[in-house]
Amino acid sequence: MKKILIVALFYSTINLLFFGSFNTTKAQTPRNNRKIDSLRLDSLLKKIPDSVKKEIADYGKKSLARFNKYNSLEASKSKTDFENNMAAALNLKLVVRDTDFKFSRLHIFGDTLFGDYDHIISNKEYREYFIQSLTDTSHLVKFNNSELSYYTTTTFDSYHDGCIYFNYGSTMKTLCSDGKITEIFPKYQDMLNYTYKIILYKNRAILIRTKDISEFDIRSQNLIWKYDIPKNASVYSLLKGDTLFFSTWINKAATVVAYNIEKQSIIWKKVFEEDLPRYSHSIYDADYLLFQDNNTLVLPTKSTCYILNMNTGNVTGKVTWQIFFGEGGEYVFFKINNNDLFIDDFANNQKTIKCIDFGTNKIKWELKDAYFIGLYKQYVVAYTSGQKYYLIIDKSTGIIKSKIPAPISNIPEFDFIGNYILINEFAIYK
Repeated sequence: MKKILIVALFYSTINLLFFGSFNTTKAQTPRNNRKIDSLRLDSLLKKIPDSVKKEIADYGKKSLARFNKYNSLEASKSKTDFENNMAAALNLKLVVRDTDFKFSRLHIFGDTLFGDYDHIISNKEYREYFIQSLTDTSHLVKFNNSELSYYTTTTFDSYHDGCIYFNYGSTMKTLCSDGKITEIFPKYQDMLNYTYKIILYKNRAILIRTKDISEFDIRSQNLIWKYDIPKNASVYSLLKGDTLFFSTWINKAATVVAYNIEKQSIIWKKVFEEDLPRYSHSIYDADYLLFQDNNTLVLPTKSTCYILNMNTGNVTGKVTWQIFFGEGGEYVFFKINNNDLFIDDFANNQKTIKCIDFGTNKIKWELKDAYFIGLYKQYVVAYTSGQKYYLIIDKSTGIIKSKIPAPISNIPEFDFIGNYILINEFAIYK
């Protein structure tokens, strides 16, 4: 708390020094009032204890030192080396590089990149959107639009026929590559509130919200199917082929449903008397409480992680995993691939990655002093304590293939976006 007060006082003092007022919305103080402002500043500084002045000065020095460190030639070289080393270790090829990515919110739908960032033209703030093909990066569309300035990134749900679908409270809109905004489903505004996910299939739009799941025909704009969700239930969903899978969690029980969109019929429904694991999640699955691994369905619960047959809903494998959560409760990173569970073991502060076979429930390999980031092809990507090194690990054997020094950086230097990898915030690889 003390540090927060020091920082607030530091910035308030600087604001007063340069702008003559604590109200940053007012115009800069006229020149003939600067003398008065100087006296006010002197009076303010005299009231600050020497110990606090010293802490403000020390904080300023440390901030400047950090800025110089992260923007030095040494830091720049370390980022370049890191990018080259990671690309070589994972056999990556550069897809596109753009410094605008550093200031953008990026989303990848299949092989289409969608992003946006704020900028100012003639003293007016705009949001610039861009849509770019990642199979042919010369296909790039950029356009400005201020109408969609207020949204949450979770509303970027799907890309379909050149358009991105958004939800705005009781309205839903599309933003297309020609820059045109169109409202959709205007007759059903009372059914659009609290929509947090849109799934698109051919000419259908399936809206997932806390009250129900609704299926609309995009062309006719009509409602064609609806499934009511129990009050206060949590809902998670995914699309595989022509089947929508979703789970509802309430009263320490999960109901998993498979719905065929083409036939508009429920194929199967299963109930699991298990509690909801609110924090356990897979790194790059947005709906981390229901996702797929090849042709199986994965259902994580508080005590057990289940593998389900997508055609029948029958359990084909499971791992009891609560022992890995440690003192932190339920917060672990995991990923499932080809019937193997890759998970951080935080119990007893071991900080160990383990690979567990779902068929036998036995540990295939483990690696200490390693934190799981994700999977890429035949490799596990991890880092060591203090994030000093990145590790590229053979996912079959647990043997470290590469140990790469982390760059001198204060930004996220490595991230998964869809089936692609973002390095140093502006280079996309695959």
